[in-house]
Amino acid sequence: MKNEWSSVPLCAFCQISSNVTTISIMKDISVMDLLIECLIRESRQSKNNNEIPEIPLEFYNFAKSITESTNDQLMNNNKDMWIKFGQWLELKEPISKSDVRQHLKSQWKRLSHAAEIRNSKVLEISKEILEIEKKKSTINKKKMIVSAQDNNIKNFRYVTNSECIVD
Repeated sequence: MKNEWSSVPLCAFCQISSNVTTISIMKDISVMDLLIECLIRESRQSKNNNEIPEIPLEFYNFAKSITESTNDQLMNNNKDMWIKFGQWLELKEPISKSDVRQHLKSQWKRLSHAAEIRNSKVLEISKEILEIEKKKSTINKKKMIVSAQDNNIKNFRYVTNSECIVD
């Protein structure tokens, strides 16, 4: 049990663990991957079946055709496969090719909009973090100056080049 758990001291300034490297959980996921995951989740929920591991390949190609223009006549003219795709998604009857395409396009637009907002928020957050770090360094600098003044240090300067300092 001792090997599994360990105590990690926290830094006093930020209450963040000081000896553990942080790993960003923000991964760059394509909107197409999100769309496929969303379609699989929809199919699982409608069928009350958690055993659906992936989208069938022919349906994947249809979903991909929403995001990329294609000249594949088989895909464009195959209304029966579009209807089967709609049935796999458990869309309301009667299902038409345009219903399935409209459903996929609306999902695509919703997910791409969410991805755009997420990316803009990440940029805003990183700017805020830089501002906070700048404020922290300014506060630390002021604390050092006050500490030096309290100790009656006459000559105070920052060491910019490595040099030998002797008392």
